[in-house]
Amino acid sequence: MISTLILLPYYERPKLVLHALASIAEQNKTWPHWHLAFIDDCSPTPGEPLVRAALGHCLDKITFLQTGCTLEEKRRRCGTTIGRFMNEAMLASTCDLGIMLCDDDELFPGYLANLSA
Repeated sequence: MISTLILLPYYERPKLVLHALASIAEQNKTWPHWHLAFIDDCSPTPGEPLVRAALGHCLDKITFLQTGCTLEEKRRRCGTTIGRFMNEAMLASTCDLGIMLCDDDELFPGYLANLSA
């Protein structure tokens, strides 16, 4: 069995991220061997409640990460904070595959099952 890590960075696109989360919920029907690393980059509209509403039935498959950076700090670091958190999530994961899903993307139905095949 191959497991997949989904890296999902989020910043202030609550309506769009709901579509991404719905596409992950759809994957669960054909491929339940995934883990989500949800990285909230200090969005004014917090993402965790959105994830809990969309994927509340599988919270054991989700890691919530907060960058804790202000906009000024992001500018000073040239936006490298998200990458650091994504790297940490990958290093902590025991999954076999890793994909990045942006907060304005969606996965096709059955995508993870096809990818794992």
